[in-house]
Amino acid sequence: MTKIQTAKQPRRRRPIVGRPVKWSQMTADQRAAACELVRNKDWLRCDDLESTFCYVLEDKFGFTGVKDWKFCWSLGSCQGDGVAFTGDINVEALAFKHPSLLKYVGPIILGKYDCRFVCSVKQDARSHYSHYNTMDVTCEEQHEYDWTSEEANRMAEWSGEIEDAVGEIVKDASRACELAGYDEIESTREDEYVGDLIEANDWEFTFDEDGGCEWA
Repeated sequence: MTKIQTAKQPRRRRPIVGRPVKWSQMTADQRAAACELVRNKDWLRCDDLESTFCYVLEDKFGFTGVKDWKFCWSLGSCQGDGVAFTGDINVEALAFKHPSLLKYVGPIILGKYDCRFVCSVKQDARSHYSHYNTMDVTCEEQHEYDWTSEEANRMAEWSGEIEDAVGEIVKDASRACELAGYDEIESTREDEYVGDLIEANDWEFTFDEDGGCEWA
């Protein structure tokens, strides 16, 4: 009679309770509890967000150099949430990404006018929120010689039109930052990401008999 061999079932890990436990020592249930505890910490939502915002702005504006900009954001899925930023935009550089601006910078590039336009983006100090509608854009025309009356009027007109155009580009970039920020937050809430974070930082936790979890 042939003897049937049955595969041995792997021994189930017994949970360690009452003393600090590393990620490698946890049961599946303990790992899930530790991940949930880490997910609830606010700092996890801010990790590397500014790098994400810089990447989005460089893509939207078509130039680098925004890493020193100041960012303010609130991404808690509440009314008034969003991303605001402060910095200076070289309109000439921006025009290569947004050709509609070539109407203004084209004559400068061709040497007809010896000047440049710079837009400043600032968050409204009166606002308690941080989103696309809480930023002000102002355009300054810089030159080294006196304009004729006709040229001065033209530059003033162009400055106003550039402010409006760049303002819309800034709002679009802000909304893109907001979406990218929420995507970043969502990715950091996945068990695989949080587990890697716990293991990389060698964090320890204590568990009770009922599965309760606390930082060690």
